[in-house]
Amino acid sequence: MRPHGAEQGGGGPFSEITVPAAVTEIGSYAFQHCDSLKTVYFMGKPAIYSNAFNQCTGIEDIYVSWNYNEVSGAPWGAENATIHYLGEGWKDTLFSSGE
Repeated sequence: MRPHGAEQGGGGPFSEITVPAAVTEIGSYAFQHCDSLKTVYFMGKPAIYSNAFNQCTGIEDIYVSWNYNEVSGAPWGAENATIHYLGEGWKDTLFSSGE
């Protein structure tokens, strides 16, 4: 999986991605050097291989609905990232059609 606008090994002009629940795995180095990426939302719980976000130094926040204690060290290579566990149902609140 590569976000729209990403160039192999050169990052891309995007700052946020939402990984759909239909994505079941993200390979090693899939987002390597996506320097402008700051926020990642996981709608499901894909298998994420080591260093999927290697050298993505701009990532500040990763949002998940599963127990983030399963992740240790730099989350998937994103050294500056903080993982936020929002629990089940958070997606409906976060992405509601604004009332």
